[in-house]
Amino acid sequence: MPPLVPSPSKPASVPVIDDGLSGEAIPLVTRVTTIGDIFDAFTTARVYRRALSRKRAPGIMDEVRKGRWDGRLLAESKGVLETLPEDDSRLMRPA
Repeated sequence: MPPLVPSPSKPASVPVIDDGLSGEAIPLVTRVTTIGDIFDAFTTARVYRRALSRKRAPGIMDEVRKGRWDGRLLAESKGVLETLPEDDSRLMRPA
């Protein structure tokens, strides 16, 4: 099974996988995880900046994408990402 997440953005302590894959050759689960990870990073407050709203983040992701992640998958995900509630408590409630 190929590694799921090739990522040069991880800390040096995490091994980076660079097998030369690009575009559709990158496993779908990796491309989906990447979009989710970036969305989470954009919508989470950091000590150096405020979090973006969940409604605004997909548009910003699209603007700064420049081939870094799957634009078609992002476009397909935008409708869902933009409708997520700003309040996590409704998402995290146990069933």
